[in-house]
Amino acid sequence: MRHYHNRVEDIFNQKIKNYPEETIIALPDFESEESPEELIYISAGGKEKSERDEIKSLLRLKWECYKSIIETVKTNKKLEELWSSVIQESLKLCQQYKRRIELHRFVEQMRRDQQQLINREQYY
Repeated sequence: MRHYHNRVEDIFNQKIKNYPEETIIALPDFESEESPEELIYISAGGKEKSERDEIKSLLRLKWECYKSIIETVKTNKKLEELWSSVIQESLKLCQQYKRRIELHRFVEQMRRDQQQLINREQYY
């Protein structure tokens, strides 16, 4: 898990430094499809579209890495430290790039996971 996490971090950090932070922050929700208005705007500038797509794919890669690690280790007490550090990194990512929508989804997922763990412990 740590190797996977570190590899994704390396790829992300190596490639994301090529883009200004303002461009990354201005990107809409990276899990949703573009609206028709955005598609029209993007189609006017070809380079901007490929740049936005690469930034979006980098953010998605990092986000999916976080989500998969959290999902995999959330019930394993031995990996609780990794679970905690990945959650903190997820929150930092949301804060650094002002990802409010993703933060909201992430917090909701953490609430559901916590409730499932509580229910599981009460059952056993």
